Amino acid sequence: KSGMGFDCVIRPTIEPRIFGNHHHAAALKAWLRDRSETMPQDLVAELDVRVKEYFDMGDGLDPFGAGGFGPLSPALAKRVRSTDPKGYSLLSELAEFFVADFQKGVSVPVMRAVELLEAKLRDHEDYQIAEVQAAFRHLVFHLYSFLERRLNSSIEQDRSCAYLFQNGDNLPLEKALQQDFLGHARAVRLPVDDEVKGVAAGRADLRYKDNAHEMIIEVKRELNDASFDNLVALYGDQTVIYQTTNVKLGVMLVLDLSQDRPNTVHMDKHYETRRGDFLGDGTDRGVVSIKVPGRRGTPSYASKSAKPTRSRKGETVAASAS
Repeated sequence: KSGMGFDCVIRPTIEPRIFGNHHHAAALKAWLRDRSETMPQDLVAELDVRVKEYFDMGDGLDPFGAGGFGPLSPALAKRVRSTDPKGYSLLSELAEFFVADFQKGVSVPVMRAVELLEAKLRDHEDYQIAEVQAAFRHLVFHLYSFLERRLNSSIEQDRSCAYLFQNGDNLPLEKALQQDFLGHARAVRLPVDDEVKGVAAGRADLRYKDNAHEMIIEVKRELNDASFDNLVALYGDQTVIYQTTNVKLGVMLVLDLSQDRPNTVHMDKHYETRRGDFLGDGTDRGVVSIKVPGRRGTPSYASKSAKPTRSRKGETVAASAS
């Protein structure tokens, strides 16, 4: 139901994608054509310009920060509502339809991940700022989508994930994960750049920039202990320091090489959001940690590895029965 549960959480995240979509832009053009005689002509002219710009964007992100009606800024939406209540109602229904259609493609694990993020950060000082909340959720939503994609990836279908299946002495560096996510971000037109100098007196691995708001993605590789306790202990300080002059929300993206051909555990176990005084300065900060497992095997490899153990267990049971 609109305005409740996951819809309330995810709406600001997905609307920028929805309203850059050609299908929705075409629907908006049809709506404007039908309602043009009921609104002032200067308003119609401005709406026409915005909708055309939207259509030309294709599947790009919303540059206007529309907050719910695509090319209509809050001020334009207010004018439509005051001059053409019926047209505004139709526009609202159109928005609901396209948002609902998008949600059908979002998996339950990704929905759950975003809802848990919201539960953890909803009363954080910076997260309560609407623009910051929308920007950070947008970034993390795409990080969770990237994680989901990589947990499903196989070399046969996607050679770009080959580094996740490297074993032995030739293990990948964190740079492989950094470039992989950067490629993913560019494919979905997420405003991310890499190797950014002059951030907290250092160089940031990846930076997500939404207007004045910047969130740094610190990319790491862990060979020994990839528990979240250890990751935060080792790299949490560095992750939050990069946010010294911006919002107090950061991301740690980790290439987990701590296990040889690990069984693929559920996606829920690969991310965590923590808050706390990481630097001992009395400042409440938030860090989202996401682990992408490497040194991967395959489901068939897991079955082959388990067969000797199962046989021994069966023999033990049989011996006990006799």
